[in-house]
Amino acid sequence: MDILTGIIIFVAGAFVGGQIVGFLSKAGLRTILNNLDVSDEALQEALRKSGAEFLVEDEEGNDLTDAIPIRVEKVDDQLIAYRVLDNTFIAQGDTAKQLLERIGDRFGSQQFRIDDERGGKYLEGHI
Repeated sequence: MDILTGIIIFVAGAFVGGQIVGFLSKAGLRTILNNLDVSDEALQEALRKSGAEFLVEDEEGNDLTDAIPIRVEKVDDQLIAYRVLDNTFIAQGDTAKQLLERIGDRFGSQQFRIDDERGGKYLEGHI
């Protein structure tokens, strides 16, 4: 066997092994959480509150995993949007409509997600 074939076999084995370990880790974690009576809903709620990234679906089952979690604050008469994970300013506006237009102008088709605890109430009826 030449060196190139050996390298290809090694890389393929490392990849497959990594995939198996990842699957077993997730399955093991799920088993541990189930044994501790931690429901999927409770885990997702805890992750959502922490701002951590995880698989997210909306009510229709659309994948929102890549959607950026944001929060909106009302300061005086302005609505100001920030990225949750690093507190980066996103946009601001006088109204919910204006804020969403500015976010759209700046980020195009990028999806964002927000919940009521992070200011979603300010955007009700507009998203």
